[in-house]
Amino acid sequence: MMGGKMSGVNGVVEEIHQVFDEFSESGQVIPMENFKYFHELDLVWDLFSVLVDEGEVSLAIYDDEKLVVIRGSGHVPDSLPSSPNNQIEPVRVQADSGLLLIWRRSVHTRSLALLVSIPDDGMARQNDKALLALGKTGIHLVAQAFYVHWLSRRVRQSVRERDVVSGLIGDGLLVLDQSGFLRYINDLGKKILRIDDERQKFRDLLGFEPVISDVFQRREGYVDRKVIIPVKGVNTSLTDTAIPIMDDHGAIVSVVNIFRKLAPEQALAEQSIKKEMGVRIVAIMGESDTVKNMKDYALQVARSTENVLIYGEPGTGKSLLAKAIHGESANKERHMMVVDCARLSVHEFESHVLSSRAVRGEPGWVLNSDISGASDVATLLFEGIDFLPISTQLRLFSALVAYRQLEQPAGVSGPPRLRIMASVSDAIGVIIQEQRLHPKLHGFLSEMNILAPPLRSREGDLPRYVASFLQQEAAGAAESAVSGKLLRFLGKQAWVGNLVQLRFVVRELLRSNAGSESDRRMIGKVEEIMGVSHIPFHFSVQNFERLSMSEAEKQAIYLALQAMDFNLSRAAQVLGISRPTLYSKMKKYKLGQ
Repeated sequence: MMGGKMSGVNGVVEEIHQVFDEFSESGQVIPMENFKYFHELDLVWDLFSVLVDEGEVSLAIYDDEKLVVIRGSGHVPDSLPSSPNNQIEPVRVQADSGLLLIWRRSVHTRSLALLVSIPDDGMARQNDKALLALGKTGIHLVAQAFYVHWLSRRVRQSVRERDVVSGLIGDGLLVLDQSGFLRYINDLGKKILRIDDERQKFRDLLGFEPVISDVFQRREGYVDRKVIIPVKGVNTSLTDTAIPIMDDHGAIVSVVNIFRKLAPEQALAEQSIKKEMGVRIVAIMGESDTVKNMKDYALQVARSTENVLIYGEPGTGKSLLAKAIHGESANKERHMMVVDCARLSVHEFESHVLSSRAVRGEPGWVLNSDISGASDVATLLFEGIDFLPISTQLRLFSALVAYRQLEQPAGVSGPPRLRIMASVSDAIGVIIQEQRLHPKLHGFLSEMNILAPPLRSREGDLPRYVASFLQQEAAGAAESAVSGKLLRFLGKQAWVGNLVQLRFVVRELLRSNAGSESDRRMIGKVEEIMGVSHIPFHFSVQNFERLSMSEAEKQAIYLALQAMDFNLSRAAQVLGISRPTLYSKMKKYKLGQ
């Protein structure tokens, strides 16, 4: 034990954390300039009290060379001369009163120092090695305390800014552990789901196994999925986003869920099953060899009547590519029926797209007559087909096989055969590796395959996209609004969201009126937009076909912090991870910086 406190350095660090959590819980925010380190110096003194008696040393903490707080009766200077920070060994200064040992640390442009004053007759010199070790530990605790407080303030500031942008305050939020128990649910979530006692399994509360339980097995979340759940005996339509949270070993320990209740007019499945006309191949922008090869092959695909599977990373324009294939086909004068699989609940898909009936005397599944019998439709496109549960994929496969085998009665005219097309939400290698598409359905659809290439492989096309997006987002804008230096910077980015992410960055630059600023400030603005990824969840489907795991985890951590009023201990507990893991993830995703 050290001075009656918790034992060990970990115990001292935990005390620092608890102090800041108390500030968070009470709503008290200490301005950085008023942060006085009283508690931190007491903790450091507890360390030194193991080695020396009170009166043998005096301790002091300095912030940017100025004395902040002192412990002991010995003489200490009011300020320190500047010297290099983060040195392994302390600076030794022989003063009239005795020896001064100074340890320094730099934390986010602030210079912190711990001073130990030892009188000439002090006994501490006899334990020089232990004293040096305690000094290193002491300055580490001071620096960590400052960093925790600084991080807490920045997180609060960042979240306030994001509240304005994201509009997530109106969402229900819950966190489930691997056993299906609720770790946390906010007040709006309780109201939407009509939950009074959250200390139960989610299945027991709502009477069914939620869709999100599959996230633990598939290791893949989803964004803005339409679900229908029974709430007090009444089916309720929600739009739902599930984000898996991983520990340091890559194991999923919890799932964060963000959901909102759909208004009656939004809940109509017809909004996710609609007729569209095709476009010409020239609507696909790009002059790189990669894009030209894709266009040439798309024209070959358009002349065929075989089934087509379109794949590619999120945001690469798979929907536009599908419209172009239909628009260049012999049936371009008729519609293409688009089924948005990600937005339909399982119940809606199996009641509006499929029908359960006997096929050749056996129970089976067929396409709904409103789809198979539409005379003005030539192509049936399933967007994001990998979002369907595997059981539903098998039912769809049975229905498509039955449709293909269905013979037209002699002498009876009917609608022409539908061409079947489908798109998946990622590169085909990812889809296969994560087993998100049943092999039978995959084989049926992939009579012809076509790739929508990622932005990074479309060499030379990025300036064209930027100019086009500028013209579309702001009337009168021209390519000259973006300098060559900024274009080169944009060309070096990874663009995990591809064209959709690029368009979002251009839109945010225009909204921030950054066009008149210097290249340096413009590049900084782009880094900020891409770094924080503050894309609202209710815009996610139109902005990203599917968030990457890291982007989704970043959003989930932010929301958990917000829900816990930025109490870092409680947020870590709710997410099922340790505090150091939470710190590591916050640093990784630049939350609060």
